[in-house]
Amino acid sequence: MASTEAISTSPGPDDAASNQRRALTEDAAIVDRSEIGRLAISGADTIDLLDRLSTNDLRGLTVGRGIGTVLTTNKGRVIDLLTVVQLDGRLLALTGPGNQSKVAEWMDFYTFTEDVSVMDITPDTAMMSVVGPKSGDIVEAVFGLDVRGWQRFDGAPCPTVDGCTIVRTDFAGVLAFDVIVHHSAESEVRDRLESNGVLSANAEALELLRIENMAPAFGAELTENHNPLEAGLLEYISFNKGCYIGQEVVARLNAYDKVQRHLVSLTWSGDATLPSGSTLSADGQSVGVVTSSSSDDASRSHVALALVRRSHSDTGTALAADVDGSAIEVVVARSSEDRD
Repeated sequence: MASTEAISTSPGPDDAASNQRRALTEDAAIVDRSEIGRLAISGADTIDLLDRLSTNDLRGLTVGRGIGTVLTTNKGRVIDLLTVVQLDGRLLALTGPGNQSKVAEWMDFYTFTEDVSVMDITPDTAMMSVVGPKSGDIVEAVFGLDVRGWQRFDGAPCPTVDGCTIVRTDFAGVLAFDVIVHHSAESEVRDRLESNGVLSANAEALELLRIENMAPAFGAELTENHNPLEAGLLEYISFNKGCYIGQEVVARLNAYDKVQRHLVSLTWSGDATLPSGSTLSADGQSVGVVTSSSSDDASRSHVALALVRRSHSDTGTALAADVDGSAIEVVVARSSEDRD
């Protein structure tokens, strides 16, 4: 088992940021993710209903297994990317931050005679994540749960903490386990992790990691302005299952190669900040928009995500970003079309 020895910190903000970065990319770190929505869904028709509302094939789920699936509008636009885990007697669904009510209402709108009950457990629970390449070792050491054979989206109750559920989500593009626990046990869980030397990482460090790994996020890349193919969510779409809301649009875009925009990663030099919402252009024509942006002050590197017209999404393409009336040259470093 990997060492859980504490990572030392120093008072300087640059050192603290460096330690957080190292923990996330080389070891493991704690991240507070309580803003994520959490729904407990039960009833005999639960899987059938969600299967008819979302893009992936849920019909083969068994206890302990999970899946990522996209709720789409009737126009094939993204409502949310859900993590759905089959637990004993219920499904656990993780939504975008603060989006659990909309997801529950969407399910209720399409529930007629089906046996489905949706409970919002977000207010009664907290959620922290253990993120980084050694996070599996931490989970095993702290919670006594062997996760070495888990695939992404698998989950199970924690045997050492009452009412605790752990799910592997890899939400930022690296190994990560979400720990969902009742508020009464939140301090105990955090104390256990910290006593095993696990450092806490802040939102800025996590956002940089997410953007570097081209992991789309709710409210940024995942909105009703985009369809799941534009947002790089192909892996969460089954083209062999039955109908779902928005299926005809998504299937047609894929079959006829009609996706007009692609998710790309951008880089640039200098000290310029590239805010989300910045317009991207080429030859004086608007070709896209920045959706997420972050910088690593220590290495003076910058990275952003953007939705860009297909014609300008190839790696190496130079674009101009409009920042307060000034043009900043950015380069497409990677596209969702050429991700591993």
